[in-house]
Amino acid sequence: MSGRLLYFGIIRPYKNVPALLEVFRTIPEPNLTMAVVGKPLTTALENEVRSTAETDPRVRLDLRFVEDHDLVREVSEAELVVLPYTEMNNSGALLVALSLDRPVLAPASAVNKELQAEVGDQWLMLYEGSLTADIVSESLAHARTGAHGAPDLQGRDWTRVGEAYKAAYIDAMALAGRRTSR
Repeated sequence: MSGRLLYFGIIRPYKNVPALLEVFRTIPEPNLTMAVVGKPLTTALENEVRSTAETDPRVRLDLRFVEDHDLVREVSEAELVVLPYTEMNNSGALLVALSLDRPVLAPASAVNKELQAEVGDQWLMLYEGSLTADIVSESLAHARTGAHGAPDLQGRDWTRVGEAYKAAYIDAMALAGRRTSR
């Protein structure tokens, strides 16, 4: 859906959702909307998200655990998924979004840089430091011009992942001095 940004997943303090809403509020595009979908970890965090969102009518909150079919619909309707984490080593939400052919904006980290090299910067846009309105706006513009088709996730299919785990297990057993059959 044109102009729809999305954060989804469990809302924990390090996922920085209130800061995302503060940033979104400063983006002057009237046709831009933000959906936040996911259950806050605590009541205090839920209250903070609600109070931050209430000042912007472009924000829609669904602060509950959503079933898979609802999550797929939410992600598929987004033009850009924004994951404003203060720290990110890995993210199931990032991989879900990419597997549903949605571009993602996330913080730069060693793991995210490797994933970006795998899927392309039109699918995974990274930022350093604090998230800003300019970063969100530029990433949305970049996604609109560059994200076509689907990201290349061939190296992450079940067969390849299973083979990689098996190889790692065999290597670990060999290092431990145990014999395994291939």
